[in-house]
Amino acid sequence: MFLNLFMIMSFSTILFCLNSNVAFADDFPQIASFADNNTCSIKVGSDVIDNFDCYGSRKPLLISYSYLYDSDVEFFVYIEQPLGNACDGGPLHVIINDNEAGYKPIGKIDFCGGKYPTISSGPSSFTIRIPQVDSAKDNKMGDVDIWSYRDKHLLKIN
Repeated sequence: MFLNLFMIMSFSTILFCLNSNVAFADDFPQIASFADNNTCSIKVGSDVIDNFDCYGSRKPLLISYSYLYDSDVEFFVYIEQPLGNACDGGPLHVIINDNEAGYKPIGKIDFCGGKYPTISSGPSSFTIRIPQVDSAKDNKMGDVDIWSYRDKHLLKIN
């Protein structure tokens, strides 16, 4: 009975795949980051989207993906990963994909650690909040830098 049920399920799955729009991984662009010879890069397929010096770092790490469906824009936020103990994290690299320009970097935000950024998005908004450590207050959290996507630019708004 188990074998018959398995064969029916497999046959149904094959029929479903043949009769529907199924997306396979090869249909979507492959986004990846690399570190080689002190240069880091972020690529979509074989195209280099962002290239920067990263002496003594591992490859950048994707920490956030957002999709703004009102404006049909995708956001990818990568963080540099410097080796050593001076920083817990590194600069943030923000890349977008929109219908007009395709994939492109829209900003680099300096970051050296402490509490990690909070990234939020809605149907038409994208915001990065970066807490600042106030050394005068024994490493307690100080003000927050706020970055927002407006008019196709990443802008510091405070």
